Amino acid sequence: MPDLMADGGIFLILFFGVIFAVISTAILAIKCIFVICQLLKRVVFRNGSCQAGRGSTIGQDKAR
Repeated sequence: MPDLMADGGIFLILFFGVIFAVISTAILAIKCIFVICQLLKRVVFRNGSCQAGRGSTIGQDKAR
């Protein structure tokens, strides 16, 4: 009977380890998605400002 309790304890530790690993991975994935969204927003904003900058260079080209 103590052998079964020992095996049950090992399985319990492994079970909680797997749960901890899954939760940690999920949190890490959510953080990565958030960072990727922030980077994409910056890239879109830069492209928009670059297009506006290109439009404004028409007047600067005439000045040169």
